[in-house]
Amino acid sequence: MNRLNIFSLLIISSCLLFSCKKSNVGSTGTYHATGLMQESGVRLFTNGKEITDNTVINKFIAGDSEFNLVYNASDYQAITFTSADAATFGNPLEKFSVKKSDGVYLFYSPYYTPVPDVSDYPEITKYNGPTIQQPYGANSSRTVTQGIYVAHTGSGAFALSVLTYKVSLASGYTAYGEALNDFNDDVKLGLNDTLAIKQYAVTYK
Repeated sequence: MNRLNIFSLLIISSCLLFSCKKSNVGSTGTYHATGLMQESGVRLFTNGKEITDNTVINKFIAGDSEFNLVYNASDYQAITFTSADAATFGNPLEKFSVKKSDGVYLFYSPYYTPVPDVSDYPEITKYNGPTIQQPYGANSSRTVTQGIYVAHTGSGAFALSVLTYKVSLASGYTAYGEALNDFNDDVKLGLNDTLAIKQYAVTYK
């Protein structure tokens, strides 16, 4: 076999090796949490603009623990792909459907959670599931939405998005928490509404 043929075989073998490795990332097997990365500092929005004054930011979040996450492996369950379009987070009986596009993985939860009963509540997360009406109590119903977890792939690993937030509306309603989702950069806030967010990512391998 001449050198040209050997070189061609090496190129073909390398291409097959790397293409197989790339196609397997996030589509087969089990992935475990390995660490927590801070993706942004605290960002504060009010009255149509972003506030960068740290004194104002710190006063609004007032030491809330959501903005100072500490990595604990037990807080983040293993992700197991049972097929190309289904996965579980720890519990094998709770199956999430999976949709993939350009390195973004959307995990659709089997559960629906209540939507805040506030007419002017902002859409903080970038990816949002369908909403439905669910019976609630004897003679009423409530609006619920399907939960979505968001992950990004690269370099053979997953990065599960973690968005922490605190929102205070002019109506007096205040909420804070954590979502495994990306921030909605186009979020619309009402006059005198205030929103603080911080973005993290949990790495998986």
